[in-house]
Amino acid sequence: MTGEELLQRKLKWEKTPDAFHPMRTEVDGQELRIRVGDFPEEALYTLLAGDKELAQFDDWPKTWQRPPSDKSAGFYGKSKTAKQDK
Repeated sequence: MTGEELLQRKLKWEKTPDAFHPMRTEVDGQELRIRVGDFPEEALYTLLAGDKELAQFDDWPKTWQRPPSDKSAGFYGKSKTAKQDK
């Protein structure tokens, strides 16, 4: 499958602990990853299969579902409900 075909396909992404490759998914038994570029000098995102670059893009495809964000974490990852030291 080409990068252009994958950009059109409905995909559900999940978070990873890797800041440079923050999302992954699996398609037909192959792991795909998103690499974050040095925008604006580079494309914002690069779609990877292994180490092979399949596509570069700046706008997130409408057919792709991002992983849910952690809205409970505040600044520096502290819970918004945590008591603040005074």
